[in-house]
Amino acid sequence: MVRDTGPTPAVREVVQERDNHVCLRCGSPHALQTHHRMPRGAGGSRMWWINQPSNLVVLCLACHADIESNRAQAYADGWLVKRGSDLPSEVPIRTWRGDFLFLTDEGTLVHVGSKP
Repeated sequence: MVRDTGPTPAVREVVQERDNHVCLRCGSPHALQTHHRMPRGAGGSRMWWINQPSNLVVLCLACHADIESNRAQAYADGWLVKRGSDLPSEVPIRTWRGDFLFLTDEGTLVHVGSKP
């Protein structure tokens, strides 16, 4: 039996609603996926926040692939968060509009404007 290590359906819905059912990186409403900013790792993770809304973001398939292929830029823009660094809620992301947002554990967006 395979263990489910992803977010609950309720958390996925919160993230989808928060991100307006579009890719937060490019604005596309097509081929959407839920992306972990700090990866779960093989076999999942026991970190309490790994499946919280601050660590999850809606991406289209193309942006998800681009983030995985261009990791240095993805870290710089907050789409990936390194293990052992800040919590995802403390790392803003750069959206397709060029602004920066913090993602909260409550499932809200906090606009920063320019990177702090």
